[in-house]
Amino acid sequence: MNNLPVFKEFELIITTPETNLLKSHSLKINENRIYAEIPANSIFTITGLPAGSLAEQNNFKPEPDDWYAGDIHVHRNCGDVTPVFSEAELVSMMETNDLAVVTLLADMGNGEVQDNKTDLPKVNGLDAVQSKPGRIVHWDAEWHFDPAGVTFENKALGGHVMFLGLKEAHTIWDESTYKILEWGKKQNAISGFVHMQYLNDSIQNDLNCCIPIDFPVETALGNVDFLSEDVWLNDASVNAYYKILNCGFRPGWAAGTDFPCNNGRPLGSLLTYVQVKDKPFTYRKWIEELKTEEQL
Repeated sequence: MNNLPVFKEFELIITTPETNLLKSHSLKINENRIYAEIPANSIFTITGLPAGSLAEQNNFKPEPDDWYAGDIHVHRNCGDVTPVFSEAELVSMMETNDLAVVTLLADMGNGEVQDNKTDLPKVNGLDAVQSKPGRIVHWDAEWHFDPAGVTFENKALGGHVMFLGLKEAHTIWDESTYKILEWGKKQNAISGFVHMQYLNDSIQNDLNCCIPIDFPVETALGNVDFLSEDVWLNDASVNAYYKILNCGFRPGWAAGTDFPCNNGRPLGSLLTYVQVKDKPFTYRKWIEELKTEEQL
């Protein structure tokens, strides 16, 4: 990992069968190597305190210059749970984890995210006007009509589908995920299933808001470009992804926070790294790299 800060102090924390979280300063550094005495049958952690101020530390980037970090799953609101954030507020939040891209999703489904009537017209294929150099905010959309747990009249199986790179978006009701994916293809959108963690490593017997039930079928048919994890709960999403790989399919793999529906965790606490070699860097180039062909 290049470009990491220089550490000026180290601390060794050891847990043995007899002692919990014992701190030891018996560390030595010689020619960029760390030497420490580690007791047998122990669990240990070595922590480092970077030199310089916090502001200086935040300037360090572990990724190479042609890799860009982004959060592909962000909303301005989470129903009745949170206030409606402004685009300007979200741009400032990008600095915490040094995000180059935030995909801000309008709700083209049952309108759970407020205010979808205000958000949907902002999906126009352009970066939001609040974007600034090194901080791209771009409007796209998420579709879902949850089959359980809500009181909406229309309910659909399939899960939540994300579309990146849309030219326009509007509320569309259909029971078939396939038809919605076909709509996205006509706009040359990059599409994928989100909320993979809701699979719970099992064949589903009960429905909830977000289980991506249709993801194996649509992946096999080549109708989705990527799968995504958010609001990390377990390893179910990774296990499902490897099962897809073992079957010979190669969808992209991404992550986002589903902010602010994530118990207040900051933007980029789950993120996606994408390599974009061609300059200038654009949102379209970033999302294209989520597709299978470029990743392979």
